[in-house]
Amino acid sequence: MNGQAHDANPVEAFRAGPAVAAHTRYYADGWTAWRNWHSIAPVAPTRADRMRTGPRPLHTGRRPKYVILGFTALLAFTHGCASKNRSERPGDHQRPVPSNGEVATDSGPFRPVPAARPVGSSSTAEPVATMDFEGVPLGETPPGWRVAKTGWRAIVDDARAAPAVGRPGARSRQAARLELPDPPVGVEKDKLGPFGNLMRFVDAEPYRGKVVRVRASMFVDPAGVPSGPDGSGLTGDDACLWFRVDRPRVTISAGESGSAACFGRTDHQPLTPGVWETREIIGAVAPDAKSIVFGMTLATAGPAWLDEATFEVIGDFIHDPPGTWPEILARVPLDKAQDPNIHLVQMPSSHLSAFFGREIELRAGIVAPPNAATDPSLPVCYIVHGFGGDHFDAWFDGAKILSAMRADTSTPRMVYVYLDANCPFGHHEFADSPNNGPWCKALVEEFIPAIEARFGGRRDARQRFLTGHSSGGWSVLWIMIHHPAMFGGCWATAPDPVDFRDFSGVDLYSASNLYRDEAGQERYLVLHNGRPSQTFEAYTNEELAARAHVQGIGGQMFSFDAVFSPRGWNGLPAPLFDRVTGAIDPAVAKAWERYDIGLILRKSWTVLGPELAGKLHIWCGEWDTFGLAGAIRLLQADFAAMEPNPAARPDILLVPQRDHFTLFDPHDQLWPSGMMKRIFHDMARQAKGAPVADPNE
Repeated sequence: MNGQAHDANPVEAFRAGPAVAAHTRYYADGWTAWRNWHSIAPVAPTRADRMRTGPRPLHTGRRPKYVILGFTALLAFTHGCASKNRSERPGDHQRPVPSNGEVATDSGPFRPVPAARPVGSSSTAEPVATMDFEGVPLGETPPGWRVAKTGWRAIVDDARAAPAVGRPGARSRQAARLELPDPPVGVEKDKLGPFGNLMRFVDAEPYRGKVVRVRASMFVDPAGVPSGPDGSGLTGDDACLWFRVDRPRVTISAGESGSAACFGRTDHQPLTPGVWETREIIGAVAPDAKSIVFGMTLATAGPAWLDEATFEVIGDFIHDPPGTWPEILARVPLDKAQDPNIHLVQMPSSHLSAFFGREIELRAGIVAPPNAATDPSLPVCYIVHGFGGDHFDAWFDGAKILSAMRADTSTPRMVYVYLDANCPFGHHEFADSPNNGPWCKALVEEFIPAIEARFGGRRDARQRFLTGHSSGGWSVLWIMIHHPAMFGGCWATAPDPVDFRDFSGVDLYSASNLYRDEAGQERYLVLHNGRPSQTFEAYTNEELAARAHVQGIGGQMFSFDAVFSPRGWNGLPAPLFDRVTGAIDPAVAKAWERYDIGLILRKSWTVLGPELAGKLHIWCGEWDTFGLAGAIRLLQADFAAMEPNPAARPDILLVPQRDHFTLFDPHDQLWPSGMMKRIFHDMARQAKGAPVADPNE
């Protein structure tokens, strides 16, 4: 069936009922994404676009203190950088694709991106605009400003009327006052905006490629309308300064998707009630920026005041190549983006480009320790994120590791490589797939040699390591068992199902339905404290609802289809199960055997065992949130049966009373300082030829 005919199906499906409509629309949108992904001039939305238009799944390697992302679509991600797919940018398809044997160099296909750096001196910069509200008649709306939320009011007020401390400027007598009148005139209570927003727009064109600073004095009245359950007055974080750079919107099937290239707030710097204080935000203006917006937001009825606002250029922004740094800034604060030891790299892949018929890039964020160039013996740690994550962890988790390496000598000095495992269908798990392409082959044959040629490391299997959590955990196991001679060790934590006889509790080879067992009882996918919490059917319906209006797939279940399934009649990955009824397609389940890690190990252990001895470490919580512990138990039983030497068996841990996310937390016996610190120290010890099991490091 051609794409046009398939795209028309959802219209008929909606007449058949919402469940069938969602199911059909899900795959119709998938067809459009697939068609766009294979086109010469693709228009498929970015992963960031998808995350802005629908809930973001929960199955991930990210720690809960950032955003719990991963196996179910429950949380919304509302901020990101809208460009084309991460594997493409304007002009990418014009660049030559390297041959298979080409050696990557700085001037060749491998292009490390220098850390973003502003230049110029703020001490000599002149303010572009000063907004102090002087000379405006009291009671009028501040000229050039607008109030964005229904019912809220902003007026020019006598700033001296409030009992203020530390007035910032002797000449300043007036300020903009933001408040929610009680009652607001002509506005129904249930129509009120949840917060007030006093904002000003600036045309971005004169400031493209510049670093700008917004600064303002702010005051919150401690005697304002009560805020909080204890009836206290305004608190310091009820009001904050904010700043945003908007880029052009990207049109998708559901309409326009917003595009914030840079966003900042000062709510992490609470104001002191009753005291005038100054706050500022520094940000970069993308080369295609459309507008700049800044102002004050107020979370309670107020009042709060803003005064002496300034907007100024403090320097130029150097970027190489053009178009890369706005994506960094969409996710990374400016001060972190400038770190000279953290690098964004991308490299065209000849294998992937040949598969798709256009240029596709591999991407990573790389943390190089101080003075790495003078130390050719550094181990290299390759890290794969979970579903919903990305390589920008290098600027967050990696930045903490870098700070620790700078502060003391106990933190392992390694090159930490945060790989990007995203593709239009979700997480490609670094498997060679008939739908996603040869990602594993591209990684080991092209990207790893290029990275180590540029950033150092001994390029010795004994000092090259893998680790990943969740989908990243499955990824590193897959890479390890297919290239055992290339790596010195693999630490897979809470990996996606490693044995399809227990796919989160379901035996895919014998079960006929994913939603219900043979007795008709519902099957549960999500667990809470080891107890059933959400069914497979509820999760799937939630995922469908979140993406029914979006051009482009990427949900966890569809992502599994894209990795493990053959290509279907419509050019899309063949679905393992019917999204409406839950019925499992036995032919597709049979095809999944190719990616059943437990099955591969059982069949090939006599060959793989000697090569993997001492290299496999698989850790999971007994209360894993997505029922992943069952497949790990099968691995334990298999190795107990087929490997008579206990010392030659993989290091498999099932940690009591730990789930998918609490597995990281300190454990008195296993990792008193946290799981990741234990892993990195084990790698460093193994690189030196020492025993790895020393949890007290």
